[in-house]
Amino acid sequence: MNEHKTFIGELKSCMKEGKLWYEQKITPEVLSFVQNNQEICTGVRQGNKICLTKIPYDPKQYLEENDPNLKSYYACHCPLVRSAILAGKIKISPNFCYCSSGYEKLVFDVIFKESVEVDLLECSKWR
Repeated sequence: MNEHKTFIGELKSCMKEGKLWYEQKITPEVLSFVQNNQEICTGVRQGNKICLTKIPYDPKQYLEENDPNLKSYYACHCPLVRSAILAGKIKISPNFCYCSSGYEKLVFDVIFKESVEVDLLECSKWR
């Protein structure tokens, strides 16, 4: 069973049992959102690259939100950026997002037993 199917199974279980998944409520909409994008949490190999997308911090609210700033707020995991969004300080350095890249990089460093290169292609405040 591949990693994405295992992840989907975990989310389905949380949804059926009414349990939170890392503080996140899993709804049918959230489950469908993740099922339709294998890059979320598990990544997709494209040649010699792996493209990975973080699950939104609050996926239920993220999917329901139409306001671009609040959508960024619900997508972002960084408490500093999230508080800046709420305070209306929209000019946020993209350097904050490299923290997430380092977090995701560590997993692949361990898997491949060497340091991998990470390119941050997009973050919630750049959309």
